[in-house]
Amino acid sequence: MATSKPATLARYKAHTDAFIEWLGDKASAKLEGVTKADVRNFRDAIRAGWMPEDKRPAQNPKKNGRRTDKKPQTIRTAKTVNHYAADVAAMFRHAMRDGLILSNPAAALARL
Repeated sequence: MATSKPATLARYKAHTDAFIEWLGDKASAKLEGVTKADVRNFRDAIRAGWMPEDKRPAQNPKKNGRRTDKKPQTIRTAKTVNHYAADVAAMFRHAMRDGLILSNPAAALARL
């Protein structure tokens, strides 16, 4: 990773940080506790528009004097979702190389 450009490193960090935030309390548990289902559910959540707290747009509870509780659904492109998934998979590949886990829960995740 030392040869990667700063913008690429920033993307890797943003995507892996998003995964950690998405995991919630499970992020502080043992690394081998992350399952294939966790990675697949994260990928699907990203596709459906989930985003980290610090990236969410500010909510405007009133529009024209009326409550607007409906949020527009943001469906991300397959290319964007695959970038997230690939970056998370890379994180687990590095953990395997470092001997921290025995298998990569993102290895069998199909690309969209």
